[in-house]
Amino acid sequence: AEQLQSIRVGGYYTDLIDDHWSPDAEAVARDIAKAPVKTRRKRAVALVSVLSRAWERRLSDFATAIAATAYSGWIRGPEVRATWLARLGEVKWMPDAGSGLQRPTDLQLQAAGTPVRPGERSFTVARFDAHVQRSGILAALGVKAGPTQRDLIERLRSLRAASVTTSTVDEVTTIYQLLASSLRDRSEGVPEGRMTAYQLRNAFRA
Repeated sequence: AEQLQSIRVGGYYTDLIDDHWSPDAEAVARDIAKAPVKTRRKRAVALVSVLSRAWERRLSDFATAIAATAYSGWIRGPEVRATWLARLGEVKWMPDAGSGLQRPTDLQLQAAGTPVRPGERSFTVARFDAHVQRSGILAALGVKAGPTQRDLIERLRSLRAASVTTSTVDEVTTIYQLLASSLRDRSEGVPEGRMTAYQLRNAFRA
């Protein structure tokens, strides 16, 4: 879903260049998602470990594709997550910090040195070995370091109908500060969470 949103920036791009899809990896993830409770988390951790070991050696070269449209040749657009990663990101196979499995794109990393609160377990990724954390595979699969620009905009929209209280004002102020920070920081390696300047302006007009 996020990949399609990025491809359709401005309703212009319709195709992908240099894309890759892995039916085998997707089949494994879908099988894990419907596996017995006793084995699925162990299998999910094993899959993440395999992907992380191969990430720096070869898989990272296939992490992104180029959105494009055909008009007297290819008109190239922004980078988006490659299809093989995007499809893995939409299957409920990644262990969360509780006892369940979630879509990688619905999860975020645990804050360093901070225990996960009970209410956060279902949207916080399980703690993995250090080599997995360092590899970059979790971010490539869509696990977030924190809320993305799209998440922040959606939260602002949801607060429109909220009563104006001190806590609401504080939350809105924090969201605006996070948005401002995200505009200054362009280092995040996962493109789908970002919005173009055009999209951000239109979000505030809606």
